[in-house]
Amino acid sequence: MKMKKLRISLALLALLAAALLLGAAVGEPAGKQKKDVNQAQVWELEALINSGHPLGPDENVPNGGYPAPVIVTAPKLDNIGTWRINDNFYGRTLQRSTFAISMQEGISSDYTMIYYRNYTGTMYTFSGGPFVSGGAYRVSIWYWFTNGSYGYNEYDFHLADDAAHTSVTEKVNQVVLTCKAATPWQTALNLYDWLTHNAYYDQAQEFYGVDILVRGKGTSDAYSKAYYLLCRAAGIPVSRVTGTDEGAGHAWNAILIEGSWYYVDPCWDDPAGGTIPTSGKETHVYFCLNEDLMSLDHTNDKTIFSGLCVNLDANYYVRTGKWDEIGNLKFGAGFANRYSVEIAGYINGGKGYGTVFCASNYWVGSTSYLTSSAAAIRGWTLLAYGMSRDGLSTTAYGVVNVRVSYDRSAKAFHYAMTGFSAYSKGTLTLPKGLTGLTDEMLKGVPANVLVVPASCTVAADTAIQGSLIHTIIFMGTDLTINKAFFNGISPLLVLCPPGSPLETKLNAWGILHSIP
Repeated sequence: MKMKKLRISLALLALLAAALLLGAAVGEPAGKQKKDVNQAQVWELEALINSGHPLGPDENVPNGGYPAPVIVTAPKLDNIGTWRINDNFYGRTLQRSTFAISMQEGISSDYTMIYYRNYTGTMYTFSGGPFVSGGAYRVSIWYWFTNGSYGYNEYDFHLADDAAHTSVTEKVNQVVLTCKAATPWQTALNLYDWLTHNAYYDQAQEFYGVDILVRGKGTSDAYSKAYYLLCRAAGIPVSRVTGTDEGAGHAWNAILIEGSWYYVDPCWDDPAGGTIPTSGKETHVYFCLNEDLMSLDHTNDKTIFSGLCVNLDANYYVRTGKWDEIGNLKFGAGFANRYSVEIAGYINGGKGYGTVFCASNYWVGSTSYLTSSAAAIRGWTLLAYGMSRDGLSTTAYGVVNVRVSYDRSAKAFHYAMTGFSAYSKGTLTLPKGLTGLTDEMLKGVPANVLVVPASCTVAADTAIQGSLIHTIIFMGTDLTINKAFFNGISPLLVLCPPGSPLETKLNAWGILHSIP
């Protein structure tokens, strides 16, 4: 056993003591999602422990050569231990103490907090076994006396693992071997599911570290550290992220998948309040979110991760289409199908762009909630993104490519066609009843011939830019169109009814073709 004694400034310790005392008195808000209410104080204490502890000019606590005011014995795996502070150390009366255990294995070369307690009195007894895996541990004890003096002691231990107490590194390797898949995305998802199904949230907020992998419980900080270790061991670029969720201290992760960063939060996808690892209610709501959707209830303080998450291609629901699995937002019973079918119906009827209003409420069980909920906004935005990326299946035209966006204020989906997959010998015939060609509507369309129905009365300048179209047949006699509509199209053949106002425009522009 190795012991060293270090001291920090009185002002800093006083501030820390006040913060810890206040944090210990704060309870879990009733009816709210789990939160690490003392997380900020724990990070502060962890930073002090890992910083080298700058010495302060305190002369009240003896320097080296004097016995420590702490009676401690070497810990054992799964043991119940007592840590006693001498209540009358050189005539001083103990006021309060902070007891913390940190662990070195797995996360980095520095010790990382796994457990802490803020308490008063001369003796602290821990139960439940803070030492549950083999590895290097550090016990840190801070103590304050009523006369204003203070002190600090560290004790380093190494516990050998055995068959019943695997080390964190061994556990990580076992899990990665089980979860490794053909793609990084599937591997990251498998690791995510393993963690949410084999751990549960520590409501007592005592355990903050990677030992969640063998202990099976911990705070958000523990989930974040554990997922960091798992992804790193699997070769997936990963970062921890710290900040707040709805104002409370919180930690989550960011992973790099297919060239883009995404936020993931295994803690928030694991239901709170359970006492067993698997509840059957684990979700994927926070697997691969972008800045826009994560910021609805998470704020990154950017002290660890300052990158940008701007993509949604790897989002669980967008990639799998399993909208019915969303825990807080019931797309089941036809929600997802309803909007897709409704938009497809408009397209089949010839309306290539427009707005579909969604319900003002969403349901969890039998309870209705307003769509201002972050869960509803997140779910509907993902649904819109998924529809835009994957296209819509329609009766008349097969798969229709369509841009769909969710308007939060209007509680509505805006949509506009961007192309079709129903071609016949290179000819694309737009549906009857279509009222207009919108910006970049046909970008990327491989057809060479475009047939525009008579119902179309307006054409945006960029509607066919970026396509392979070189022959356009206008069935109507007139529409609002500019010469810029034809810019860059070569060779160009345009046909329209003879003697029509549209032919007059084309003639003025030097395009002199008409339908026989």
